[in-house]
Amino acid sequence: MNDDQKRQAAIEFGKDRGWKLSDAPFSLQTLARRGVSGDSYWQNRPMQIIDHSNFYRVNRRAAAIVSHTYLQGDDYGLKMAQECADKFGLVFEWIGTDQSWYWTGRTSLVVFTPADKHPNRSN
Repeated sequence: MNDDQKRQAAIEFGKDRGWKLSDAPFSLQTLARRGVSGDSYWQNRPMQIIDHSNFYRVNRRAAAIVSHTYLQGDDYGLKMAQECADKFGLVFEWIGTDQSWYWTGRTSLVVFTPADKHPNRSN
């Protein structure tokens, strides 16, 4: 996929979930509190699990970080995702390699959202 195709895939993925792709990155801490702005994306980022990321918002607020990690959905990869989610007050969905638009078949798509509620519905 070229860069335009990757961007379009990212837009469509978010649209299906009620999210808007954001050009402005945000941190895991900002995501956990559904902030508008805050800490740098690079601050305290567990690089093994959060890599080649896309950022999504709902009403300007952080809604999700989608990571394209080189880890696989084995015990180690799932453990790393769970540790990241627990550390920052998030939940994760491991979608796998066939849905990753960064490098299909090589990177795994992992979605992180705030643990308290889902961004595409009000609680």
